[in-house]
Amino acid sequence: MSSARVYAVEAWHELRAGLRTSLVPLMFVGLVGYLFIMLSSAEYLRDMGGADVARNSPHVVFQMTSGQSFWLIFAWAWVFAQVVTRDRAAGLHELVLSAPVSLRGLILSRYVGAIGLACILGSSSSIGFLLVPALAAIGVFPPEAVGPTPVLAIASSWALFVVPSAIGLGALYLTAALRTRSTAGPFAVAAVVILIWMVAMIVLREGDLHTDIATVVDVSGFGEAEAQTKRWTPHEKATAQLAMTAPLVINRLLWTLIPLAILAFALVRQRREALVLERAGKPSSSREESFRGTAPVTAALPPITTPSWLRATLSEARWHLALTIRGWAFRVAVALWTLMNVAGAFYHVIGHAEGPLVPRPALLAPFLIRLCYVFSVFAVAGFVGSLARRDQQSGFNEMIDATPAPLGTRVIGRAVAALALTLVMALTPTLSAWIVTGLTIPASFEPWDALLVNALVAAPALLELGAITFLVHALVRSSGTAYAASMLVAFIALVNHEIDIVSYPPAQVGIPVHVALSELAGWSPWIVTVLETGILKLSCVGLGVALAWLAYPRGTALRMVERWRGAAQQLAQGAGALAALSLIAIASSATLLREQIVVQSGFASKSEENAADAAWETRFWKEASAFSVEGGEVEAKVEPSARAARVSWKLRGVRAGAQKLHGSLRIGMDVNSVRVDGSPREVVTANEHFMVDLGGCAQSGCDVELEITIASPSWFEEGEAPWLDGSGVWARAADLLPRLGHDGERALRSPSTRRELGLTERPEPLDEKALVPTLAVAPAGQWRWSVSFSELGMSTPAEGSTTQGLDFAVAWLPRDAELRQLRQEGITAWHGPSRSDTAREVLEDIQKMGACVRARLGSIPAVTTVVQAPRDLGGVRVHGAVLWLPEGDGWDVGASGAGRLKRRAAVAEALAARWLADRADLRAEPGSRWLVNGVAGWVGLECVRWSDGSDAWLALLDRRSDDVVDALGALDAPVSGLADDGAASWVAAYAPLETLAWAQAVGHAEALRAATQVADMVRSGNTVRDALARAAGPVMANHLLGPPAASDVTVAAVEGGALEARGERLQWERGGWRRVSRTFDVVQRFYDEETPPRVARVPAKLESDARFVVFDAWPSFERSPQDNVWKAGPQ
Repeated sequence: MSSARVYAVEAWHELRAGLRTSLVPLMFVGLVGYLFIMLSSAEYLRDMGGADVARNSPHVVFQMTSGQSFWLIFAWAWVFAQVVTRDRAAGLHELVLSAPVSLRGLILSRYVGAIGLACILGSSSSIGFLLVPALAAIGVFPPEAVGPTPVLAIASSWALFVVPSAIGLGALYLTAALRTRSTAGPFAVAAVVILIWMVAMIVLREGDLHTDIATVVDVSGFGEAEAQTKRWTPHEKATAQLAMTAPLVINRLLWTLIPLAILAFALVRQRREALVLERAGKPSSSREESFRGTAPVTAALPPITTPSWLRATLSEARWHLALTIRGWAFRVAVALWTLMNVAGAFYHVIGHAEGPLVPRPALLAPFLIRLCYVFSVFAVAGFVGSLARRDQQSGFNEMIDATPAPLGTRVIGRAVAALALTLVMALTPTLSAWIVTGLTIPASFEPWDALLVNALVAAPALLELGAITFLVHALVRSSGTAYAASMLVAFIALVNHEIDIVSYPPAQVGIPVHVALSELAGWSPWIVTVLETGILKLSCVGLGVALAWLAYPRGTALRMVERWRGAAQQLAQGAGALAALSLIAIASSATLLREQIVVQSGFASKSEENAADAAWETRFWKEASAFSVEGGEVEAKVEPSARAARVSWKLRGVRAGAQKLHGSLRIGMDVNSVRVDGSPREVVTANEHFMVDLGGCAQSGCDVELEITIASPSWFEEGEAPWLDGSGVWARAADLLPRLGHDGERALRSPSTRRELGLTERPEPLDEKALVPTLAVAPAGQWRWSVSFSELGMSTPAEGSTTQGLDFAVAWLPRDAELRQLRQEGITAWHGPSRSDTAREVLEDIQKMGACVRARLGSIPAVTTVVQAPRDLGGVRVHGAVLWLPEGDGWDVGASGAGRLKRRAAVAEALAARWLADRADLRAEPGSRWLVNGVAGWVGLECVRWSDGSDAWLALLDRRSDDVVDALGALDAPVSGLADDGAASWVAAYAPLETLAWAQAVGHAEALRAATQVADMVRSGNTVRDALARAAGPVMANHLLGPPAASDVTVAAVEGGALEARGERLQWERGGWRRVSRTFDVVQRFYDEETPPRVARVPAKLESDARFVVFDAWPSFERSPQDNVWKAGPQ
């Protein structure tokens, strides 16, 4: 037989041997099944920005094909390790390696066969996508939600992501297998690869630092695929192909060619003897002499005693744990992991693109959980699996099985060791947090937050995964299949962590509970939920260990009948008791959590929320009518320790066109009783809405008394935080009172969702005066309010009055709280003990931005207090006389840099938004977002330019432009227009930039005059749309309130040294951008404010030796502001 045929046969046998394992069916069933689960979730596609896009569209194909690499990284490690280990496991390695064939040819041929198997495994998601149309035809998927099979996207994604990764990673894994002659080397390489991926995705890409480098070092290519597809428009999501950018091409070549070069170098140096002969251990003369010196001539047998199986169990656990911790793989992994965490924290937190951020424990510890999560889940699966399989050596396992020790001794001992190992890995990031905090802000160093976050938040989730991994290895006899299954579980946990296929928190396996720690609030608001969730997860750990005990095979009990018989025996030996106790604990904690999460806190899945919104619209939408209020009094009594409040709200002069008063309620808020002109009235409450029939006084004016009770929720979604707790009260008017009127922005916007729920394509327009106020709970009137507390403590001003829309905020802390107050120029800052320097900077920013806004609008709201509100508790807002500045938005940034610029813009925007909303007595009507987001946001940007210069302003514009692209790529409903899309995320991002472009065209003074005129006319009874048409003209009003528009203007030197401006205009239509023109007017704005702006028509030659920036004279956002600038003039 020729050598070529020998090698071909070896490659075929390697492929066939892999196909005969249970890895292939497990892979296809697991990944294809999970793909179908994801595609069956319409809300998942909307969360990916695929609103009303086919579920099998190219953007899903590219993300899924590249994203499956997280699982393949470890599955392939086992596949390529078999090239070396399969013969050793069968005891045939000496025979095979002594055959008269080239060693390099033999290894390379098997490598080619393993590549074939790896590519087949990587095609599972591709085959799943090919099956989607057929499954839609038989009703598995909604036929209208499935498009044509994207064959080109499926084939190109497989060729781009699977094949190069299989070749490159396979080369690395094979090199490691040749070096270690076991699976340990390939799995160690896989762990390092995941660490590199963590740095690329979490540190570089998530921190917006060197995204090109992040693409190059990301072995999976997922980061680039996600970045491109997330920024695609809905039309592009359905039709586009991935762009072969330079970083992506370099990435594919880098991760293919360099590993092949490493493998070639290893093969050149490889010798048969290294694969056949056992390595001799290094002799230790000291140990041998010690043994000789202490061994007696005749050794006496120890006395015979009753065995202690508890002691034996602990010894088993100690032995397994010690072997793992002493092993080089674990020590290297922990050391490298710690180093990566420290470097990642420095680079991502301190060097964040929106920073620098100050790495205090409350910010750093949760970041490290997010940074470490991917590595943690796979490391737990790998190390626990290795520990569980340690005894499975030829002859050794049988010898252990023959001992008289109960099976539970071995199983529980190994389970304890596995869980202890998992706990060590969960606590490892604590050391990194201590190092970073100690090196950067030693004055703020405290050990407990980081330790508690990892022990109470991360550890239970990882222990849950560790127990499942241990159970998998007990159930599955084949080591390769067990490793693959445990990695698949880790992959599913990882994917669900990102996309929330399972959204109910107690059912999210291996996912840490949400916590948003803040300096002043501390652990108190979160500790109950954290402990209860931890108990549930630890109970699941106990159940997993009990099931592993029942399933663990002993001796030759390999047939299913024998294993069932053995399981029945273990029931009476402790496994049954452990399982029963675990089930009781699971049922108890799950019931308690359901009461707190669903009943008290109103948790609902996205589909349930949509159904509730549809029911609300069906019940109350047609009941809406215009209303007005002359004023009233609010008296609130708060009980912090009970997490409850009682509010009495008296309304005077209430008038309603349909004789009904409506209001929107928050979770935990209930209207107990209503009196109209002193007489009790029935109140209808449903779907977080209340309605009261006013009767005959609705035209002349009623006096209405509302008695309201509030119970603070016990659980909060990510991005939310508790406002009422014994550790502190952070109450805004909307927390204590219903918002009077209809919340029109609650109406569902997705046409497909509306059709599914039996609603009309679009809701009928409502009278603007029937809607809730934009930044208040009640329209303008003569209002008085007071808040009292049942416990002694310190509070911001707890009473006040206003003639504007009713809005206020009160903060309260107990007497023993570590509160600091700094007063400067009439404003008092409430802050924590570690933020004294930040408080001075915040007050300085408020003074500067206040002066800027006053210069443009003529006056500003009277702010007397700024509070360091808890993290995730709302945004930067002015509530009455209080500037609400959450910890994450204003108190984590350094003294300079992009973070401070962002804070200044947010403060100026909040001041301007409050001034405009008060001046207009603004309701949440179509177009109101143009005033409070568009005009106010533009004023915020201009104030940054005024205070920090044009370069800082342009840097901020560049980031805001990226935010618009990201928001339009993450639509959860088709775009209608700025006026009609209300609170859609793209509106808040886009409105300030289009207003800025409009202001450049008409002039700042004219833009401010028009905005003020609009506010005045709205207060007089006009709609925002009509007022803007009168102030700016109907054509401009349609542009400002219509669908988004974009411009891309560039300024560059051409031949002869002349400057030329070019560009294009684009308009959003049918889910994508349509080019409108390449010839249009632009405004040339000079850095020197004394030089008047100039207008030109592109393409145009520009003449100037001064620094300037060019903008389109059209309401739009500039896609790349940095290339609009000419800086060749004096610096």
